[in-house]
Amino acid sequence: MVSPPNDLTGVGGGMPRSSSHNDILQADAPVAVLNSDTSANTNIPGTSRILRRPRSFQPLAPETVAAPTIQPVPAPIASPPPQQEPIVQRQAAHEVQHRARSRVEAQAQARDAQVHEAGTRERHERGTQEVQAANTASLPTIRVSLPDTNSLREQRERTMSTNNELDKLRWSVQVLKFVERMRASETEIDESVQIWIEEAITEIVQCASHPQPKPEALYARGDLLASGAFPTYVSKDLRSAFSDFERSARMGWAPSWFRIGRDYEMLGDIARARAAYGRGVNLSDVGCMYRIGMAKMLGQLEVPEDMPGGASLLQAAADASTVDTPHPAYVYGLILTGELPSVPIPLEYFASPEHPSPTYETLMPLGREYLQRAAYLNLPAAQSKCGWCYEHAQLSFPFDPLMSVQYYSAASQGGEPEADMALSKWFLCGAEGCFDKNESLAWTFAERAAKHRIPTAEFAMGYYLEVGIGTKIDLVAARAWYGRAAAQGNTDAAQRLAALESSQSEALSRAQHQAHLNERLYSAHQEARKGLRETQPTRGDLARRRTLMMAEASAQRRRAPRDARAPPVTSQNLHIPSLPATARPMRAPQSFSDMGYQPRNDKDCVIC
Repeated sequence: MVSPPNDLTGVGGGMPRSSSHNDILQADAPVAVLNSDTSANTNIPGTSRILRRPRSFQPLAPETVAAPTIQPVPAPIASPPPQQEPIVQRQAAHEVQHRARSRVEAQAQARDAQVHEAGTRERHERGTQEVQAANTASLPTIRVSLPDTNSLREQRERTMSTNNELDKLRWSVQVLKFVERMRASETEIDESVQIWIEEAITEIVQCASHPQPKPEALYARGDLLASGAFPTYVSKDLRSAFSDFERSARMGWAPSWFRIGRDYEMLGDIARARAAYGRGVNLSDVGCMYRIGMAKMLGQLEVPEDMPGGASLLQAAADASTVDTPHPAYVYGLILTGELPSVPIPLEYFASPEHPSPTYETLMPLGREYLQRAAYLNLPAAQSKCGWCYEHAQLSFPFDPLMSVQYYSAASQGGEPEADMALSKWFLCGAEGCFDKNESLAWTFAERAAKHRIPTAEFAMGYYLEVGIGTKIDLVAARAWYGRAAAQGNTDAAQRLAALESSQSEALSRAQHQAHLNERLYSAHQEARKGLRETQPTRGDLARRRTLMMAEASAQRRRAPRDARAPPVTSQNLHIPSLPATARPMRAPQSFSDMGYQPRNDKDCVIC
């Protein structure tokens, strides 16, 4: 407890004395008293202390006393306080001291109350978190957390404080990958990130231009030059990119061998491609193990067919999949579940002590693990596949609307248009006990999917405009959308278009729409729900909120610019531009000229 102020602590600290200054100064008989304690009056040296009787205690007749040896304390300059009776002064002092003590005690009690309240609040929050954790124990984290603006800012501050060149290089690479993800999801990039782009590219180029560069820096610059993703800062230069890949590969950077092998394979130089992939396999590169494994199973790259060896390499690549190379886990999962008929691999090559005679039924749980691993590594195709499996209770996945929406939302944020259409269907009908229907979200996701020329999404846009789902009824725009979907072979769109063009037919009503939902979507979900185990734990409100927040975030992050949305949805502006399919970036050069090389018969092999 804090002590009271010094002016209230007692006589030594300035408390009012029992007699006034006038009484002391006017006393006729000073008395010298010896005392060993000299701390009571620091102005008087030695061991003698002068006491003077107040006037009220002076004798009637003067007494003969010894002359004092020490001068009396001089009177203060300020006017003396008014005289009070000693008992009144003591009472006033006690009251002041009591008030001060009460004030200090009140402050201490207030602090104790705050500490108690903070502790109670912390215990309550901890208990709430434990309850929430119990509710979401069966709701796993479905994807790895990738760097965002905040984490990149923190990483930048750490690298600037340490001034480590390798840390700066890796931060720069993460910045460029983050920008590419934001572009793929059609998300607006923050102004601070725009500033970081130039800083990151400058750092990569400087590190790679060092007289003794790190192989990681050479690979990063080669990737930057080969992609041409930032032409404002670095022009696309395939020749220089190949040179950087070659130098970094010679220095032991394993991923560079895959880039070299892929370029040679695209150019038709199979021998050099096979040699590059082989060197990557010796360094346990994921991409090279995957490519050689598939080549052995399918007899590609002029490699003798070797099913056991190919399956072993493919499994090793799937187990070693990373965020940068998640495809091996996805492909291996599809093979185990029988979802990749283009790769006919006899099941006996997947035999194990647990399954000496494997079947697709016995391999499906293992295949599911690999699919979820690829989804966890943020492969949009794998995330969309997991969402479909949870929706339809396929491939050993249980029926789970919340998990389905979460996986679809993750795939949508990764730029997967099929996931957008799947989310539109989910929010068109909702899921009993999980989330209600949301026609506004249904419209948003369908509009985005339709921009990628998906026939089912174009049909959905016409259907929503005809019924008035998430927007106003507009039959003219509905016909336009139906026409686009029918042109791509959608039979439902052709039927609705014919019905609307018939003079005797009317637009679908809400009642007809509900009947359609019951016939199509609700029945499909009920069929999938049949296999749901009654012992499966139910999701709590927190899980539902988390799922809906994820879907809302996906809808907000991938808002297409207004001028990029097509076609217009009102009859006042019916021009429907012929949008091409979503352009895919070129993955590799198509000729030696593209790479800047002039092929010669006597050209030495730069790899072998």
